[in-house]
Amino acid sequence: MSISFLYYNYCDLDSTTITASTENAFFPADNLQDPRSTKVYRSTASSASVVFDMGAASQIDTVAIVPHFTNGLGFTGDILLEANATNVWGAPSFTTTLTSGTDIDLEFEVAYKEFSVQNLRYWRVSAAGASYVELSRVYLGLRNTVGDRSINYGWKYKLDDNSKITKNLYGQRFSDQINRQKEFSFNFSNLDKTQVDDWFLINDYNGITKPMFMRIGCEGIVNNLFRFCGEVYLDAVPEITNSFYARYDLSVKVSEAL
Repeated sequence: MSISFLYYNYCDLDSTTITASTENAFFPADNLQDPRSTKVYRSTASSASVVFDMGAASQIDTVAIVPHFTNGLGFTGDILLEANATNVWGAPSFTTTLTSGTDIDLEFEVAYKEFSVQNLRYWRVSAAGASYVELSRVYLGLRNTVGDRSINYGWKYKLDDNSKITKNLYGQRFSDQINRQKEFSFNFSNLDKTQVDDWFLINDYNGITKPMFMRIGCEGIVNNLFRFCGEVYLDAVPEITNSFYARYDLSVKVSEAL
């Protein structure tokens, strides 16, 4: 089963400068670099653009947008993604649209799109909303597919419920309804030394402290692949097992970042 990671997010780097066309002072654009989804950017108008200046030309082939975990996506309709060598947007070098219902899923409230590698410094996200635009987490980076290796069949998905349940003397339930949280566990087997090096890039950079975006699956395995993606943390740094000469196995567990 195919798997992709966006582990190195150019939007989060200290060298990246973020500016917005309009900005609510209580929800500044810098909030986009906070790993908590509840720290959002919010505009003062019903449409807005956010520019990410990476500081230098940066190779990027995937974008993902993750919502506030209780409020959901803070925009309506499509998203326009542009990139250019300069911060001038009359005729940018690269343009693509994340289409609502195709690249933007309204059921699981996440956006994801792949494209050919672009090596440009400035990246701009434009969106519209009912009265303002809100963005939580934006990922721009290169996909890491662990050398195009699949995870083993038998991988697990769980939508954990963080609600609190108490019962009275008669067994009646009283629910404090909170949120739900995705959890995944999966294994890689028989990775060669180049493939395991791809995993080490993720392992060494993110550890258990930096979030990444992950996507499992290929067309046909389920009606909605957006169920099996999102921003996640490693629950623990996986142990690498040397199964044969220059061959490696590992088991991974991740939980959704909130």
